[in-house]
Amino acid sequence: MELLIEAVFSLVIEGTIGLSKSKKVPMTIRILCAVFLLLVLTAAILLIGFVGVSILKEKLWGGIAILIFDALLAALFIYRFIKIVRHRAA
Repeated sequence: MELLIEAVFSLVIEGTIGLSKSKKVPMTIRILCAVFLLLVLTAAILLIGFVGVSILKEKLWGGIAILIFDALLAALFIYRFIKIVRHRAA
């Protein structure tokens, strides 16, 4: 069951990424796909941050490690987003 959910989720995410980059797809659908991706990735970052704060109360170093990982993931996500936006504007 887990394998099936992972496969479906992978197809949806990869399909959405492909649709948001394709020039053949209408602009409104590309924007909706990009917003969907933004929401999914933001939710993942917030979930990891929540887990880090929850673990922080019990194990200090484990919580700090997860929060550092979350901050790096968020920074990379923001960097990549800015790079894509600048590339499209040029």
